[in-house]
Amino acid sequence: YKGQPQGNKLVISLHLARCSARAAERKFWQVMDDKNVNKNINDIQMIGIYLNRISDMLFSIIRKNSKKKWIPLAKRKTNY
Repeated sequence: YKGQPQGNKLVISLHLARCSARAAERKFWQVMDDKNVNKNINDIQMIGIYLNRISDMLFSIIRKNSKKKWIPLAKRKTNY
């Protein structure tokens, strides 16, 4: 594993969708950090929360559809 998504076609597609959702979320918060953006508008901030929830949902679907046994990060063996 060298940074490439693994699994069946569905899981790989979901990984790529999650990466896109995370990228959109990061870009959204960068725009929100701009001094000219009105940060008091709750509806606009809800977009960032929604984008975060999309990536959370995709992560859960990936775990459910992955054929491999899920190993928590703390128990994984690392090479470094």
